[in-house]
Amino acid sequence: MIPPIVSPETFERVKARWRTNITRAQTKHAHILTGIIFCGVCGAPMTLTGGRYPKYQCSRWKNNRDTQYVSAGAKTADKRVIGYVKNIILNEPDFEKIAENYNKEHALSDMALKSKVEAITAELAEVNSGIDNAVSAILKGILSAKLEEEVKRLELRKKKLNEDLLNLSQSTGRRITTEEVRGIYTRYEEMLNSDVTEQRALVLDLIERVEVFPEGFMNIAPK
Repeated sequence: MIPPIVSPETFERVKARWRTNITRAQTKHAHILTGIIFCGVCGAPMTLTGGRYPKYQCSRWKNNRDTQYVSAGAKTADKRVIGYVKNIILNEPDFEKIAENYNKEHALSDMALKSKVEAITAELAEVNSGIDNAVSAILKGILSAKLEEEVKRLELRKKKLNEDLLNLSQSTGRRITTEEVRGIYTRYEEMLNSDVTEQRALVLDLIERVEVFPEGFMNIAPK
């Protein structure tokens, strides 16, 4: 089974981290879910309380007392999310299948990009034709404020279309090998077994949000 937590965007983020070799500051008493944990009742962000046993607490309840009280022990909540990630990463993934699915998804994406490129290229041809016609009119002595404004508009549109084409051309051709997938999972395992800073970085890469409900139920939504 292909872990749903793995996506092309995730691969790109991990590979980018390797390329840029970002150095993270070590945060004392850091907690993994800060910023991505929310109250499942009202949807408000959950804030971290201090003390010997810190917990995530509904910020709306804390500030207004107009909703149901929802909280979760920080240590317990962090541990459950790390366990969720660990179960997916260490569940004997099929690296070849993951690479195949990743590349298929990008192939479909490239087809969509190709259609966009064709549409932009067609519009660019029309814009160039309009500029050529305006220049011909000017050379024939036909000059007006309206014509000047049209030329300016067409030139700006041409610039924007060329920028769009350049951006699209840089978005194609992304592929990943089985060995790259294996390397990424190896890096995941290292991060899981590292300090809290590395674990938090991994969770922020892979998890979209965590919702806490009364009675301790948690909903974990992967990216």
